[in-house]
Amino acid sequence: MKPVIVDTTQCHLWTDALHVQALSREAKNKWDRGTYVRLCVTTAWTALETSCPVALDIPKIGMPFQDKLDKAIQKKGLQAINWELGVWEQVNAIRKRRNTYVHHYLNLEDMFPDSSVADHAIEMVRDAIKDIYTIAGKHTQNGLKSVA
Repeated sequence: MKPVIVDTTQCHLWTDALHVQALSREAKNKWDRGTYVRLCVTTAWTALETSCPVALDIPKIGMPFQDKLDKAIQKKGLQAINWELGVWEQVNAIRKRRNTYVHHYLNLEDMFPDSSVADHAIEMVRDAIKDIYTIAGKHTQNGLKSVA
């Protein structure tokens, strides 16, 4: 495998997300696995949030993310995102999961997600980052490989 040069914040965050994804698969107990999965989801999400302004050549997106991203895309006259279909529907579900991890108290059962949750987050966020670059008419940055 060709080594990835970590030369941007987005690439650094992405490689962090891939690292904890791998750790979630290798975890010896549910406590470690849960930690790695939650960290993977939140870090992958942060990689998406920081990749969008880079792809769109704007300083920031802001909150609420979905509304601000839609407005930034519209302002540039680019193809709108359909949040109810395909990868963006899944990304919206990941955003909700991430918000639950970060902003809400979880039930104890919800603290131990399966490593497949991390795998799904990586797959969908990778596809979303590729799509936002495609929408912007650019090539994705280096490093969007998966360990899967």
